Amino acid sequence: MTPSAPDPPAPRFSIVVAAFDAATTLRRAVDSCLAQEVAGGFEVLVVDDGSTDGTASVIASYGSAVRGITLDRNRGRSAARNTAITAARGSVIVPCDADDRMLPGRLAAHAAALDAHPEARAVFGRSLGVHPRGTRPWPVMPDTPGGVDAVFARGRMGVNHPACAFRRDWWEALGGYDESVRVAEDFDLFLRGWSTGAYVPHDELVIEYTIDGRFPDWSYWWENERHRRAVVARAAHPTEPFADHLRRASRPVVRGLEALHWSASSVRDRLSR
Repeated sequence: MTPSAPDPPAPRFSIVVAAFDAATTLRRAVDSCLAQEVAGGFEVLVVDDGSTDGTASVIASYGSAVRGITLDRNRGRSAARNTAITAARGSVIVPCDADDRMLPGRLAAHAAALDAHPEARAVFGRSLGVHPRGTRPWPVMPDTPGGVDAVFARGRMGVNHPACAFRRDWWEALGGYDESVRVAEDFDLFLRGWSTGAYVPHDELVIEYTIDGRFPDWSYWWENERHRRAVVARAAHPTEPFADHLRRASRPVVRGLEALHWSASSVRDRLSR
């Protein structure tokens, strides 16, 4: 009997891509993942989250270079990412959205930051927002661990999630992304896992991030803000269902206040150009 070959060593990094009806952008994203170089190696996992377009064919075209997983229905980004991470072998998880492009050196930059900060549960770099009229650094995030902590203390997201890498054991201890949260699920995860000094930014530009314009439109703003409010409220009252917090965060009076906030912020953005 011929002995079976030993399993290859686990890579250090696992890049996870949640893809839903992403046939037009997925190839660019996956190609940018496969072009990375880093000591310790990496793997790429792509979850087809119940797509009805050609997403499955794009994934299949990569053969063994990509580990493809198919969900039987659309379950949302939280479920898709959890599925990929559960199947992943790496000790560091790197999320990549299906319409983003990882820049050369992303994994190497994350590796250097993690090695320099063994206490960090997550690290993140900077991203370049690409929109119809050009590019801009977006979002602009804190550049020190203390700045990150100050943002979370105000009930805001202090980590650039599309440009981050986090330790798998930290994700496991938190129980993963909450699959009942379909918007701002990244903020929910990082707020639950936040402790002083846990998240460390680094200066390298690591992704191009597609945005619709220089400033978020109202529907995008409102969806994220009402979910952000619900996430913060649940952190204070974790035994209540998330749906109850979201319902309270969606009241007309809250919507009116956010509309005023959005209007003022959009004016400031135009004046700053």
